[in-house]
Amino acid sequence: MSWTSLGSLALPFQMQRHGVALRTEMARHSGELSTGMVQAPQRHLRGDLGALASIESRISRIDAYDKAIIQNATLLEGAQTSLQRVSALGSQLSSQVLTAVFTDTGAQSYAASAKSAVAAMEDMISAFSLTVAGRTLFSGAALDRGPLPSAQELMAEVSAHVAGLTNAQDVIDALDDFFMQPGGIYETVIYRGEGEAPRAAINDDERAPPLPSAADPAIRSQLMATALAALLDNNAVDLDPMQQRELALATVQTMESNTQALTNVQAQIGFGQELLDQRRVRLSVERDALQVSRHSMIGVDEFQSASHLEETRHRLELLYAVTARVSRLSLLEYMR
Repeated sequence: MSWTSLGSLALPFQMQRHGVALRTEMARHSGELSTGMVQAPQRHLRGDLGALASIESRISRIDAYDKAIIQNATLLEGAQTSLQRVSALGSQLSSQVLTAVFTDTGAQSYAASAKSAVAAMEDMISAFSLTVAGRTLFSGAALDRGPLPSAQELMAEVSAHVAGLTNAQDVIDALDDFFMQPGGIYETVIYRGEGEAPRAAINDDERAPPLPSAADPAIRSQLMATALAALLDNNAVDLDPMQQRELALATVQTMESNTQALTNVQAQIGFGQELLDQRRVRLSVERDALQVSRHSMIGVDEFQSASHLEETRHRLELLYAVTARVSRLSLLEYMR
């Protein structure tokens, strides 16, 4: 007589199915505990996902805007640092030239000032060629190249433009035409940038503040004053001591009068930095509010999830124990 029945044959399969269900439930509770969200939002919200999709879409955009704000803040900081360096170089050069005007060493002082001016020009061009995050800052839309040639190349063009001049005012007028004239040599030959730098979106209807370029009049005037100082001792011009003194005074005047213009450019960058800080704070507050709303829709109670996880783990361990006991059953043990 056989003691085997359909029920006894089905028992292992029933226990296996129950084990799978418990493991699935345990994985669900574990996932919800780690994320803080239900694992099946569609079922939890009974298929009404419109509001949730809108919230998650906005959060994703805010995250993208936040990254753009951080990157643009870095760009503006780099530009600010460069302009501070250029301004400091101009102040040092202006003081040196002014000192040369009122010393008794004459040509020797002017020669030293001219040498310092060439060095300052090199440092200024280096500052304007700064690259941040793989893009140059002062080249406008030409992100892959520096805005200016080397100091030697620039001074070679300047020297050719003023060659043979013997009067300080003529030299000043020539450099004003060279650097400041719209469509002149600076714009067509010297400046290697183009257009306006692309501005990333920092909100749905707002772009990042613009970066200055080396085509800005304040930057051009700073370079012009530096070039004037470099011509205090240059074979391209033939200036007597009186004309040298006049050119030196014009250099100082140009540099000093441009200080405010350069400060205005720095102030604009500062306003842009403040704007980015404000936008980032505003977006952070909005993100926090949206996350609270999302949690109210599909969030889980962490303590409750932990309790369910522990209960499911206990039930699974109990099932394993029962399964092990059933698998060891024999006719002798059954007869007992």
